Amino acid sequence: PLCDFVLIMRIDAGYAHLPGQGVYPACDEKVSSLKRYIQQEKLNVEIAVDGRVDAESMRALVKAGADVFVSGSRGVFSPARTWEENWKMLTEILL
Repeated sequence: PLCDFVLIMRIDAGYAHLPGQGVYPACDEKVSSLKRYIQQEKLNVEIAVDGRVDAESMRALVKAGADVFVSGSRGVFSPARTWEENWKMLTEILL
């Protein structure tokens, strides 16, 4: 009752702009484990994920059980495509 969501950070917070900032390899498993626990305990808690969330990682994180995504420079605002193309791609993954 004291928690609405849990935020899983895939990278060190505040350092996404630095080259070579790697994603923690155990994040998908951490999301899966947390999702199982939430379901087992019948909790009303969402799992949010932040840090280098792009289309590819979002697909895997959806399968792992994530509910909310912070998707900035690698997702919605990726310079590789227009904003509209990015939005369409991400909503197709989520819906």
